[in-house]
Amino acid sequence: MFVFAVINAPKYPNKLTQKNYDEITKRSYPYIQKYNGEYASYAICPACMNPVRLVNKNSNERVSGTLYAMHVKYSVNDLAGYEQSNYDNCDLRNPTRMDEKIRRPPSQDGISNEIKDKIRNHFDLLVQIMKRITSINFTDVILSKMLDDFVLNKGHTYRAITPLNIPYSFLYMTEAKDLYGCKVSNKMADEINQKSEQFMCGNYNTVGRRKNAKGKKIIFFFSDHKLSSVDKSQTIQLNIAELGYNDNPEDGEILYKGIIDIDNTIFDNYIRNKNNMLSLAKSKL
Repeated sequence: MFVFAVINAPKYPNKLTQKNYDEITKRSYPYIQKYNGEYASYAICPACMNPVRLVNKNSNERVSGTLYAMHVKYSVNDLAGYEQSNYDNCDLRNPTRMDEKIRRPPSQDGISNEIKDKIRNHFDLLVQIMKRITSINFTDVILSKMLDDFVLNKGHTYRAITPLNIPYSFLYMTEAKDLYGCKVSNKMADEINQKSEQFMCGNYNTVGRRKNAKGKKIIFFFSDHKLSSVDKSQTIQLNIAELGYNDNPEDGEILYKGIIDIDNTIFDNYIRNKNNMLSLAKSKL
């Protein structure tokens, strides 16, 4: 996993990079401790608050070459105690595929309610993030329909949806939606202009219909949630397709595919930055 937390904010996910870790922990005890005759770098899992150890931090550890954090099944002095039940239920240690649609047990209703509250209280930030990671400027109509899908599916109760991955899992729970009228990236616009029979991107890359063209629609949907068994990295795929109103979906043509890396820190970072700005304004006005 590519996040870590520290003692004074054990549920806040910091992005795991060598620079970030060193600057936040100051490379000091209790984050750096001896284990089995060598120094080990530790932190806290922001999902289960159990201890984690950095892997591939030093050259003699390198296997995949990627720096990531891995849970350990023991307590780390003055940092974090090991709790088996939290370890067993940790969404970062054992993430669930988004297409499995497994519900959380009633004993974890607190997590489900946290997700729902986070979306309700910060939907403006969620929309900003979804536009950023997809490079699609969704219309208000589409955003309303996406919310309807999430509510209908009771998405906040799925185990695959966690407080940290909301922007990505919210998108994944959305069924295919019309892309007409949305603004897209230059790359998407180029693919649509080259491959689409009835649609084109004009001013400001807004998706529109070619002159006198009718009978088809252009949609976007998400698929192919992938999980790494080694470092727990995750991706989803954004697809844009064109299909006839009277055709079977399988007869539609894919116009664009794009891989989106899941960043479990992004939503909390946006929320923290917003709160900091609000606090600053309140302190001055």
